[in-house]
Amino acid sequence: MARALLGLIVVLALTACGREEPKPPPAPPPVKSAPHVKEVPPQAEAPPPPPVDLAGLDEDAALVALMKHEVTTDDDTDQQALARFAPADADTLLAKPVALLPDYLKPSDAEATAELAQSSLQLVEQQVPADIREAIRAMGKVKVLVAESCGADVGAALGIPNDYDEGSAQQYMDQARFEVALEREKVKPLALPADFRDLEGDRESIAAINQQLFDLHKSGKTKDILVVIDLSGGCTAEGRPVTLVTEPPYEGLRILPEFYFTVCAKRAEDAWSPEQCRWWETVTQPLTLDQGTYYYLAKWPDGLEKRGRFVIDELVTEAVEEGQDTLTLDIR
Repeated sequence: MARALLGLIVVLALTACGREEPKPPPAPPPVKSAPHVKEVPPQAEAPPPPPVDLAGLDEDAALVALMKHEVTTDDDTDQQALARFAPADADTLLAKPVALLPDYLKPSDAEATAELAQSSLQLVEQQVPADIREAIRAMGKVKVLVAESCGADVGAALGIPNDYDEGSAQQYMDQARFEVALEREKVKPLALPADFRDLEGDRESIAAINQQLFDLHKSGKTKDILVVIDLSGGCTAEGRPVTLVTEPPYEGLRILPEFYFTVCAKRAEDAWSPEQCRWWETVTQPLTLDQGTYYYLAKWPDGLEKRGRFVIDELVTEAVEEGQDTLTLDIR
């Protein structure tokens, strides 16, 4: 009996040694908590005065004037380049115009780069009339204002989401940069046409602007030939929508980018009034929020109402770019 029992123990031991230990269940993926966006103290009771005089200006002129101020005071070299006619040789503009784009606006893969290089030649032919191209060849040089590809990025420049107010800020930003660039050449401002960014046509509007600039050169008002080019093509919408929440949940919430608040501070009796400042936007669905300062008006079901400012900082924008789809606004 003892021998049989010993044999059974040995068999059980060998069986146990040959059996794999069960693997632990995979760890659940980390749950990303919604980034908290904090209020900017102190709460803004009185709007700050605008940095430029907007008195007597209509809405369009006021927007452009304030944007021009932002352009000229921005020390970012990329932003400055978008508001300046830069010297270029004739061959670069007429044979290699894609080289005029800053690196950050060029495609990252070789195939897209080759496509852009080819399409940019056609765009220059459409936007710079033949007689102007001949004059540039003869002179051997030119000054070029390269418009920001795929429209002015007012999020990066002004802290205004690019789709805010149906994307109307881009056209004002184009005009502001154009005027600043002309003033740096000692030329009086010219108005860009409403269809300046029309990518569907043959870019006749840009050709017309370049004809006006060439006429100034022929009349002796500019030493150099000045041209504007837009190499945009194949543009797609960008920006990640996020849901903005509060704890406890709000009953009503309106927000306003600081840029528009500054405009209303001068042009309206009460910049906090949605009836007097038309850019206040009711938060009812996911929206895009660019880095910058925003004003808010909030109320809760218990009757509490509050107003103030909050900041979307770099850490928050990084979280959104990584896929975070909810932001918690800490204002109560």
